[in-house]
Amino acid sequence: MLQPRPKPDRTKLSSAIPEFWSSLSLFWDEDRVNKWKNATFPDSQNPDIGVERCFNLISLSPETHIMWNKGLFALKPLKLSRDRKTLTVQFFWQIPSNYEIDSRVDLLTETPSSEGLDLVGD
Repeated sequence: MLQPRPKPDRTKLSSAIPEFWSSLSLFWDEDRVNKWKNATFPDSQNPDIGVERCFNLISLSPETHIMWNKGLFALKPLKLSRDRKTLTVQFFWQIPSNYEIDSRVDLLTETPSSEGLDLVGD
């Protein structure tokens, strides 16, 4: 991902494999791929030098990502390892609300507790 691919060699099967960033465009739109690329290669003066670590990024399965987008759970950071490679979090189920995306909610509104919650709708 960080190194440019060698010149294609028609005699090698690997030359038929698309370049990494191009292959991402097969699955996601250009804007999303560019955001990932910019996060990986943040220095516009040195566009071929990328970061060697992830930060503020958590990979979620598609189903979990949908639940995250709906606000069905929250993660509270508890401990970051010394090498900054492992983050321990506390998981909280959230009780779904009827708020619309553009709703205004007072910041002092206390959310209901999910303690003892066994089941919520769907």
